[in-house]
Amino acid sequence: AVLWKTDLFGDTLKTFIFSKGDTAYLNLPSNPQGLNSDEAFTDIIRTTDSNFVAVSWDQRIATHLYDCDVLLSKFNKDLDTLWTVSISHPNDTSLVAQSLIQTNDGGFVVCGKAYSFADANYVGLMLKTDSLGNLLWLQTYNNPGPGQSLYDVKETPSGELIFGGTQIINAWNDDYHPTLFKTNASGIVNFIYNIPQINGFGASISFSNDGNYLFYNTTYPPPCTRKILKLSETGII
Repeated sequence: AVLWKTDLFGDTLKTFIFSKGDTAYLNLPSNPQGLNSDEAFTDIIRTTDSNFVAVSWDQRIATHLYDCDVLLSKFNKDLDTLWTVSISHPNDTSLVAQSLIQTNDGGFVVCGKAYSFADANYVGLMLKTDSLGNLLWLQTYNNPGPGQSLYDVKETPSGELIFGGTQIINAWNDDYHPTLFKTNASGIVNFIYNIPQINGFGASISFSNDGNYLFYNTTYPPPCTRKILKLSETGII
């Protein structure tokens, strides 16, 4: 996993490289090809104290080829590490982080997907930490069924959480539906709306000035088309 700091012209000022997993990963029985571990930063945000927190996949202590933990790293403006926290699931489950926000209480919410080593079906993933990266709770979702992943998250002024994601209906037939997803501050679901009118992947989400949601999507299979949906609180397009 690599972070770069550049000047206004894109020239590199400093590079931070997060170390790969140890050699034990290369010798896992589930890794016959001797692949290197996979650490990859997927999102970075500026925090309220003018530092930065990045989220990454973490396979440094993986016990299986597909074993990923969630890594949170806090840096100052010079990319000096302030703290690093790795969050793993208690069962044989991979946690794949996608997006990160800081919440109004100073903590952090990460969304993405999770899956068992024995089951290729994804379920939606959300976890909350305090301001130091200590895990407060972790939720997974498979409503209306397995094959769900969360791509983006925003916090409402009242502290609720709204997500954009994808529901896999039938991967063999390239059948995917964008999914709009809302929970309370503890990750308990308020509503889930699948959008069958668009066959494709759900992506970023934002708030509109009139209290509705803008949801950005990509149709699939190719040729892919970008779509923007505006949805009400009740799921009306």
